[in-house]
Amino acid sequence: MSRSKPIHTLLAGLLLLTACNKPLTLPTTGSPKIVFLGELIAGDSVYLRAAQSVPVIEGGSTERVLIDGLQVSVSSPQDGLWNLQSEADDGSESEKTLPFFSGNIIQADRSYRVTGLHPKFGTATADVSIPRPFTATLTDTISVDHLGEPCYRVRLAVQDLPEAGNYYSVEVVQQTYFSVPTFLYNGTWYVQEDNLDLYDSLQNAGIDPQMGYEKRHERMFTRIPFYCEDAFALHVVTGGEQEETGRSIFTDETANGGTYNCTVYIPKKYIMDSQPEFYGFTTLVQVKSLSKDYFSYLKNYQSATNQYIFDLMSNKIVIAGNVTNGLGVVGGVFRRQFAFDL
Repeated sequence: MSRSKPIHTLLAGLLLLTACNKPLTLPTTGSPKIVFLGELIAGDSVYLRAAQSVPVIEGGSTERVLIDGLQVSVSSPQDGLWNLQSEADDGSESEKTLPFFSGNIIQADRSYRVTGLHPKFGTATADVSIPRPFTATLTDTISVDHLGEPCYRVRLAVQDLPEAGNYYSVEVVQQTYFSVPTFLYNGTWYVQEDNLDLYDSLQNAGIDPQMGYEKRHERMFTRIPFYCEDAFALHVVTGGEQEETGRSIFTDETANGGTYNCTVYIPKKYIMDSQPEFYGFTTLVQVKSLSKDYFSYLKNYQSATNQYIFDLMSNKIVIAGNVTNGLGVVGGVFRRQFAFDL
C-alpha cells in the first residue's frame, strides 16, 4: 500500500523491553533516525538495544535493516564515561536491533546520559533518572481458579517512598536458562567443561564424582500476560479488570507514602515447561519504580495500544520518548523481583 506522506507508527515492540524474544516493530519516520529501546536498572549492568527507524514514503523501501556504524556510551557525573560494546545476538535478525552493553553497574538515585553517535544519523541522546530504592515484599502465593482458568495467584506489598511523584509497574516474565554439568570434589561443585583436567584425573584414578548441574541464565525473556484486579491499576481504571495485561502501572497517589497491595493472577497456560537437567525457564514477578518520563511513555503506549488498529491508518499514533534527535525510550528503573521455578 502506498502512502503520500511519511507516517509514524508506535513502538509496537515496547512490550519487549529487556530483550523479550518476539519480533520488534520499529517506528517509522520520513528519514532514518537512531532508535533506543531499553532500561537502565539500578544494581544491574548496562544493557539496551538500538536500531534505525524505517522510512515509509511513497516509492521508498520499507525494508528493515540492522543499524551499522553506531557508537553508544553511557555517562554520569559520578561515574564518568562508559563506552558500550555491541554484538548481534539471537534476536538481532528478527528484531533488527543490536544490543549494546557493558559490565558497569547502574547506581540508584543517579542521572545518566545515553549517547549514540552515527555517521549518517547524527547524535541522539537520552537523559535517564534512576529512582531511589524502595521496598516490596511477596506476601502470598497459591494456585487458584480466576475467571474460569487455572492461575498462580501472587500477592505483593509495595512500600511507597514518602515523597510524592513516584511511579511503579508490575510485570511477569520468564527468563531462559541452560543447565551445564557439574561435579562434586572435596565439598566444592565444579563446572565440568571448565575443569576437564580435574574431572579426567578423578576418572583415571577410578573416582566417579557425584554429578549435578548449574543453571546459567541468559538475557532471553518472554513476557507473560496476567490478570490484576487492583482498583487503582491504570488498566483496571480504564475498564480492563477482566482483561489480561502485560504490565500493570500505578502512581503513588494511591499509596501516599503507605503500602500498596497488589494481587497478580498468572495463567498457568503461559508457563513454559522446563527440563531442569538441560534447559528451563525461571518465572520472575517484577516490581519496578520508574522514572517519570518512562512512566508517561508506558501510560501513553498502553492507551495507544487499545486504539492501534483504528488509528494507525489515520496517522494519529505518535508517542514521545526521552530520546533527543531520535526515537524510542530509555527508562530509569529500580527493581525488586521474585523468582519462581513453576
